Amino acid sequence: MQIIEVRGSTFKIRINGEAAEAIRTNFEYVPKIGDIFPKAKEAMEIASGCTVVPDSMHGDPALMVARLKCG
Repeated sequence: MQIIEVRGSTFKIRINGEAAEAIRTNFEYVPKIGDIFPKAKEAMEIASGCTVVPDSMHGDPALMVARLKCG
């Protein structure tokens, strides 16, 4: 597990093979998926060194999961 901060949002990132999970750990007033998902995607890519598969991310502003494409 890694703690990654991206543009004011903090995530705990867990990587399991080609799957990633991002748990937002900071408080944000009325967080919107459209604001949080891009930050979570970036945090997953930083933590894993892989890219998030397009359209694979789902969840809510607190917990997001995605598939990864690695080398």
